[in-house]
Amino acid sequence: MKKTMKYFMFLLVSTMVVFTSCKDDDEPNGGGSTAGNSAISELAVTPNADVKYGDEVTLTAKFADEKGLRQYMISVSNANGAFYETTKMLTGKTYDMNEKIALPLPKNAVAGDLTISVTVKNSSNELSTEEVGIKGVTLPTFDALYLALDNNLVYTMEKDGNVFSVEDFIPAGATGKIYANSDKTGMSWGMEGDEIIALGKDNIVFGGEEEAYFKISFNAVSFELTLGNAQNWSPISESLYIFGTISGHWDDNDAPDNGIWIERSKTKMQGYQNGNRKYWAWTPPSDGTGSVETDMWGAIVAGQFYFKEGGKDNFLTFANRRLTLGAEDKAASFSITLGGAFSMKVFKEGEEYTKVELSDGTRTLAYTNEGIYINGALAPSAISFCGSSLALIDGEYFSYEGLAQLTKDQTVTAEGVDLSMAYCDHDVFTGAGNPTWKMIAPTGEYLIRLDAFSGTVYVMNNVGYPDVIYMDGWCWNRFMGIERGSWNEKTRLTLYRTSPTANTYQAIATVLPWGGDVSFWAAPYTAEEYGKYCISAKYFDGVTPAGDSGLLLPVPTEETYYKIVVDLKDGFTIDKENLDGNYYTIVPANGKKFTVTFTPTTL
Repeated sequence: MKKTMKYFMFLLVSTMVVFTSCKDDDEPNGGGSTAGNSAISELAVTPNADVKYGDEVTLTAKFADEKGLRQYMISVSNANGAFYETTKMLTGKTYDMNEKIALPLPKNAVAGDLTISVTVKNSSNELSTEEVGIKGVTLPTFDALYLALDNNLVYTMEKDGNVFSVEDFIPAGATGKIYANSDKTGMSWGMEGDEIIALGKDNIVFGGEEEAYFKISFNAVSFELTLGNAQNWSPISESLYIFGTISGHWDDNDAPDNGIWIERSKTKMQGYQNGNRKYWAWTPPSDGTGSVETDMWGAIVAGQFYFKEGGKDNFLTFANRRLTLGAEDKAASFSITLGGAFSMKVFKEGEEYTKVELSDGTRTLAYTNEGIYINGALAPSAISFCGSSLALIDGEYFSYEGLAQLTKDQTVTAEGVDLSMAYCDHDVFTGAGNPTWKMIAPTGEYLIRLDAFSGTVYVMNNVGYPDVIYMDGWCWNRFMGIERGSWNEKTRLTLYRTSPTANTYQAIATVLPWGGDVSFWAAPYTAEEYGKYCISAKYFDGVTPAGDSGLLLPVPTEETYYKIVVDLKDGFTIDKENLDGNYYTIVPANGKKFTVTFTPTTL
């Protein structure tokens, strides 16, 4: 009996050992503030106070695990539970986390404390969790929201309590998101599955089967979106006519008329009415005839314009920066600085004109009594470029200019203009199509002139020879299809030194197929007596002179980008005492003549 009992006890203990050792190595350790093998240290959030939903915070910590790190998860919760989660993969045994988080705004959010949980999983699926809090997170306030379509059209949504609304023409099938800022930064709302959430990654469908005028309302607390019914507009016989210099037919803008200044059928706008509201619409005609009487080839050009009420001596202008109906005043014209297939609408409520709007489907320019709006954003009185202020140019509506100290390799930012839609000077910056650029030209003082609507950015190194030289002339452009004025010292091309000690200078520009000529200069137009610093064609070998100082350009079959390289050999000095005609005398070192090459290229 004793042997039997001893044998039974042996079997029992053996069995317990076997069952105890059968625990799965891959089974994770619990949840909450667990104590797995992965160590989380120095967990912190910055800032941890005076924060509101939508603000960006930085989460930092150190992770370490001898078995190897697999991933980490971040969860943000309030009194109602978790409302944001993200997971990032890891490799290695240590990791320094530095994570920027834009605190999303949950539906029906309330002010209060937030808890941020960080969970690390190691290669054995063991979990470790630590938490950090943010006290007294507040709700954001918005004076306006912005409906931004994926074709870059932006509509301002006006506030009424928690609801923001816009009533306008919405293109067929239009999709996009709602943003807190007109430049599509900061808080936004988009789709996640079948619901609208803050920072949702997918677009919301706003447009119907065809373009229609209707009201869109959005509740910024409940995230409820309401699309109103399309409104009916009836045609009316009242007409408006467009006057000015924007016709896409070249013959309209040539002498002797230099524009359209009479009622013409091809600039007649069709009117529509809905109650006490009216609008007039126009699209540049394209009938295929090429006739100056009926055709504009479907486009306008950059220029000035205003309107005339049909059969009346009443003209709609932008006098004193307000929509003004009165006498004809060309000096108070509206302006557009970019050509293309722009349609036009003019809106009127009761007896007051309220808006003149131009759009090509990707850019919108709106003149109102509250100001000028570019893609939904109010054009400011000044903008910032790399921290330097660019002031509105006197007499211009949305062109800015100023000096800026730029440093090679610095990040280029702007406030008051969207750089992602601007023309990035390929000799000075990289990053075209992005909201920030990188400076690749030499460090120095630069003159910056920026058109906030067309996106053209004129950049001129403001130092002159020997750091840079300049090219003027005609039949060339800085950017493909963007016309520049001929022989204009304020738009000269800057050619940059290829190295700090070289005497070769280069830049890229387009050449047009019309047989133009150019000249080179040693000083910027901002310098005193800048017009005397000409590097005349007579100092060059292998060129065909044109005029008293210029040389002929190559003649491509179509507008083509060229790399322009000027070799000044051993350099030169400038004799200001003995003039060479109207210019200072250039004295080439060692008597060596200069050369210039034009080589077709691409960007």
